[in-house]
Amino acid sequence: MILRPYQFDTVEKSREALKSNRCVVIQLCTGTGKTVIFAYISRLAYELGNIVWIVVPRIDLLDQASKHLQKHEVPHGIIQGRNAESRAFNVHVISRETIIRRVREGKIKRWPGLLIFDECHIALEQQIEIISYLPADSQALGFTATPELTSGAGLSPPWNLMIQGPSIPWFTKAEFLVPLKYYAPPIDSMDELKLIGTEIDAIQHHEFLKARKIYGQAVEHYEDHGKGKTALIFCRSVDAAYELAGQFKAHGHDFYCIEGNRQRCPDEKRKELLEAARNRQVSLVNCDIATYGIDIPPVEYGASLRLTQSRALFFQMIGRTIRPYEERNAAGTITYKKEYSIFCDHVGLVDIHQEEKFPGVPPFYVDEIEWNFHGNKDLKRKQAIKSDKICKHIGYQYCEKSTCKGCEFKEEKEEKPEFEFSIDLQLIAKDYQSDEIPTVEKRSFVDRINKLGEEYQKNQSGLAVSEALELASKFGYKPIWVYQKLSAKQYAINIPLLHEIGKQMEFKPRWARMQIDKLRKVI
Repeated sequence: MILRPYQFDTVEKSREALKSNRCVVIQLCTGTGKTVIFAYISRLAYELGNIVWIVVPRIDLLDQASKHLQKHEVPHGIIQGRNAESRAFNVHVISRETIIRRVREGKIKRWPGLLIFDECHIALEQQIEIISYLPADSQALGFTATPELTSGAGLSPPWNLMIQGPSIPWFTKAEFLVPLKYYAPPIDSMDELKLIGTEIDAIQHHEFLKARKIYGQAVEHYEDHGKGKTALIFCRSVDAAYELAGQFKAHGHDFYCIEGNRQRCPDEKRKELLEAARNRQVSLVNCDIATYGIDIPPVEYGASLRLTQSRALFFQMIGRTIRPYEERNAAGTITYKKEYSIFCDHVGLVDIHQEEKFPGVPPFYVDEIEWNFHGNKDLKRKQAIKSDKICKHIGYQYCEKSTCKGCEFKEEKEEKPEFEFSIDLQLIAKDYQSDEIPTVEKRSFVDRINKLGEEYQKNQSGLAVSEALELASKFGYKPIWVYQKLSAKQYAINIPLLHEIGKQMEFKPRWARMQIDKLRKVI
């Protein structure tokens, strides 16, 4: 298994962190390969004979985690229902409900040396309980894109340390995520709604949106700007989700509601709908089912009709839409590719979730996100600040300009403008983001060099070495860089590869012997 550089860097940082911390959180943006990382860690543990359990937040995510492990050739079992842990496997996948039940009933036969929690920002109290039963020499790794709680409490305990990954803008510039076009049509009187904890009362929320005909607007906006695209819509309640799906269907669009009630939406039906969405056959409306954990890469159009004080939920909704996706035919030619995604904020979420340093800017457009990992119960999300960067002159789309001065639309216009696609993530002001990243960190380059590594490891291809050396020469890397990229051996020396590199570079044999001596000292 070959990791991307940022993934390998995350593994190394977590390995170092676990030397002095028992419970460590890894933060990485949705769609950037958290499951690949824990599959890689699980494989390393399997090869070393260690026991690892992967805890997923819902039963319906067991299959998804298992498929990732299968893809990366990690032998594993699934603990669910009557299936107990098997001594035939050192790696198991288990749902949070199952492990809690078995812990309380004292049915754990062999505790793992490493417990991995997926979506560790959810159900913190249960995680605390589970970890309290772990043997003293066992450790835990948590994975999440959004390491904070809406209550303001921190994730510590049980989590001691957080390793934070790159930002959404960085991943977009590196082509690991697609550019996002963000729209926020105006809506008035949202401050009339009453909060119950961190959410709006579902019935009041539903009646408010109905009275202002927001559901109808959601269909209109989709028809104008997303028609034919695979969509994922977020609602506050299941009833609202069914009603909105019905409105889409009435307008001739293939939308379905998915939910957690097994009587109205049995497991098999939900699986079928999710698979159909992954094949670009249907679009989905949901409440709480597809806000985290579920991968539907073809989604190109997202919309929120759910007002929430949870910044984590806001980021999770956005994250469902910005995964890259492409289809290839039998010859390997790309036949369909997602170029960008669209998100329509129908309830003014951008007015609530802004970084203090960047007022008016949707938070996923900036590099500096200060997650409330350690806790600050006095932290309150604002509900009535209107973003001055959602420009009505370009269709209520996010605009990077800090002022209307000098703008061609500076003269006020009374008529409601048509929505247009004109601003995307590549145009955001540099004040909010880091500089352009090098080509060698972009997805196209990283995936190509990783592919060459796979080709060499499969058949010791001299052609793979040759192309990798060409890339090294083009970007100013030394030949030993090629060895590091193509060798699968971390704790052993690939002598044939070193000699192949030396041969193709027309070096004398002593070059390979010198590199072998250096690597022995490092190992």
